[in-house]
This record gives sequence, structure tokens and C-alpha cells, in this order.
Amino acid sequence: MPSATSKPELLLQELDQWMIRWKHFQTEADWQIELAAQKRRQMNYGITGGVALGTFLYTMSPSTANRWFGAPHFFNIGVDVQIKDFIRNSLNSRRRFTPMGYGRMAVLFTVPFLTIASLEHRAEKIRLQEYLKVESVFGEQARRLVKNGKIEEFLAPNVGAAM
Repeated sequence: MPSATSKPELLLQELDQWMIRWKHFQTEADWQIELAAQKRRQMNYGITGGVALGTFLYTMSPSTANRWFGAPHFFNIGVDVQIKDFIRNSLNSRRRFTPMGYGRMAVLFTVPFLTIASLEHRAEKIRLQEYLKVESVFGEQARRLVKNGKIEEFLAPNVGAAM
């Protein structure tokens, strides 16, 4: 049987609902955990966007790469032409996987989806571990949720005195 922390999204979904209801117990440490989680989420979106763009370019046909990144006039000079030449030569210098039609659509969906899914799973796992370490009402609720598998709705604010 997998441990309770192997599905952090499910635990945090329940914990998040409780934390929203009892947000007046949020401490500075809890706030820092949420800020770090938001920063990780933004990074995950950026990484996934980069992967999607890279996948789009990598699966582009050689003729499309020539059309998009070829110099439009013979007298073009400058840095932009060097950049376009580098991209075109990088894409067309060797044979690569260039699916067409539904195959390309499947690749363009699957690769970014798997990227964001794995990155977000990792981020939620980190967030749950941070809540399990923090000494606060939210942290105690997270520890009890992992231990018992259920939320204690009316957890005392002074957790140390209630134990």
C-alpha cells in the first residue's frame, strides 16, 4: 500500500479547504510556504512553456524551418540573420523526429502535459513536506491528516495545550 505522502495533491486538496476556512490561524511560516509554492508554480509554467516551444520547433518539418528562419532577402546582414541561420542550421543539420498531422498534435500535447504534471506533483510534494515540518496550526493539521487520514475540523488553536 502506498504511503499517504505518495498522493500529496489529494491530501493538500482537503487541507487547503480547511486552511481557507480557518485562515485566521495562518502564521508567517505558513505564508512563506504558500509564497514558495506560488513561485514554484510560476517556474513550472515557464519551464513547461519552454518545453512546449522546444517540442514545437523540434517537430517542425525541415521545409517549414527553412521558410520561417530563412533570410527573406539576399542582402540581409546583421545579428538577426545570424540567429535565424543558427536556428535553421540547428534544426536541419541532422535527421530528427518530425511527425505530421494527428501524430504531431499528440506529441505537442503529451510532452508539455507530462512535464507540467510531473513538475506540479513534485511541487505539491515539497509543499506538503514543508507543512509537515512547520510548527503551526496548519502544520499540526497536516501531520494529523497524514497520520489519521482525516481532518479534525475544530482543531484547538493552542495545539500544544490541547495534547
